[in-house]
Amino acid sequence: MPYFSIIVPCYNSEATLTATLDSLAAQTFQNWEAIFVDNGSTDRSLRLLQDRAARDPRIVVVSNPGQGPSAARNHAAFAVARGRILAFCDADDIWSPEKLWDLHRFYLKNSADGAYGRVAFFDQTPRQVRRSSTVGQGALTVPAVLQDNPVCTLSNLSMRRDAFVEAGGFDEAMVQNADLDFLVRLVGGGAEIRGIDSLHVWYRRTRTGLTANLTAERQSRAQVLATAARMGYAPSPRAEARHLRRLARRALRVGAGPLRALRLGLAGLAESPTGFLSADAPRPVPAYA
Repeated sequence: MPYFSIIVPCYNSEATLTATLDSLAAQTFQNWEAIFVDNGSTDRSLRLLQDRAARDPRIVVVSNPGQGPSAARNHAAFAVARGRILAFCDADDIWSPEKLWDLHRFYLKNSADGAYGRVAFFDQTPRQVRRSSTVGQGALTVPAVLQDNPVCTLSNLSMRRDAFVEAGGFDEAMVQNADLDFLVRLVGGGAEIRGIDSLHVWYRRTRTGLTANLTAERQSRAQVLATAARMGYAPSPRAEARHLRRLARRALRVGAGPLRALRLGLAGLAESPTGFLSADAPRPVPAYA
């Protein structure tokens, strides 16, 4: 049985899929299966996956019986995966070759339910990194998830199968922020998620991805806060100010216009001037190997 089950939703990812596949094949720890769940791609994605699966039996290609990436991840995790540890990856991200080796050592030595590492963010090529994330001290908390979410992306999250089942999987009605909602339920329900201070993921930023839809992002954020409230957590004004600052920056990056960015920025200042103006901690920019 594979130690890891890597779950990858896929929809029209032809342009980036080969890089993702190559990064999985390059893993120094090789006892894994990768379940690619196709969401009805109309480009060459499915052909690329089938060709790779014919050459590597660890690659499993299935179709999504539901709709959207959350349904795809749930289907793979509940109905297809055989591994002890579930690890998620997006079809446009790249993993560090040592990621699974680091995680294997972590799970052998720790009783924690899940783990995450550091993430490097890039636009066109991973050799041109804009910034990188840091890992928090101690176990992940709901306030940390609501404020800065050090996990950053599902491509950076792995967990024991029983922890995923206990959390109930992803909310299939959500598209944006389904990962954040899941983390709130996972950690709020008592799961212990810890950081590993190693670079694990190269995250591709795009102008057309799910996070580029700022209106949907605000609406889904409200759903996440409602989930947190049901579990007894409320975001601090500082957390909301920093969230709005991130959205203001994103508005400029995706071409939503300076007026949209200004409105988001003013809303952040109104929430918490000190939170909005607080400086980010300096983060090293890693070199792509």
